[in-house]
Amino acid sequence: MLRNIDEIGMGTKSLADDLGDNLGLPVTISCPSDRGMIVRYASVSHDPNLKNTYQEGFVFSYVSSAAGLAFIAAARTGQREKLLDPLRIATTDQKDAAALSASNFEEKLDRIHKRGYAFLWGQLNGIVALAVPIKSNGDVVGALSVRSSDTALREKSMVEKYLSPLSDTAKAIALSLTHPS
Repeated sequence: MLRNIDEIGMGTKSLADDLGDNLGLPVTISCPSDRGMIVRYASVSHDPNLKNTYQEGFVFSYVSSAAGLAFIAAARTGQREKLLDPLRIATTDQKDAAALSASNFEEKLDRIHKRGYAFLWGQLNGIVALAVPIKSNGDVVGALSVRSSDTALREKSMVEKYLSPLSDTAKAIALSLTHPS
C-alpha cells in the first residue's frame, strides 16, 4: 500500500497533475490508514471552491467517500473484511455506522466492484466525486479520484466525461509503482 508520499514518486505525481490539467478538476491519490483514507497526493485545484479541501494528509471516511468505497470494493474478500470488521465495531460517526449496518452495504460494494468505480454526490460539503481503485500486482493499494463542487453533475455525466481518463491514469500509476523509473 502507499504509506508515504515518497513511494509515489515524481512520475506518478506528474500523471495525476496531467489528468487534473486535462480534466480541469482536482485529482487526489489516496490510500488506507488506520483512521480512513488519507490523501497522499493532491493536484492543483482548478475549482476555487475546492482550494482548501483534500490536501496531503487529509483523512476521510472509508464508507462516506468515493475513494474509500472504490478501495474497499476492489479489495480481495479477506482484505475487505479486515477493513470493515474494525470499522463496524469502532465507528462513532452516525452516517458511517448507518452505512456499515445497512443490509445492502455488501451489495453496494459488489456493484461498485463490478462497475470499477465509486460515485458520490454530496460528499463532504456538497462535493461530487468519482473514484477508481489503484491496483498493483493484483492488490488494491489506493484510489484515484476527481471531485467537483458542481452539484449539477450527476453520475452519468461524470462517468461519461471522466471515467475513461481516470481509469487509464490509475492503470498508469499502478504500472509506475510496479516499474518505477
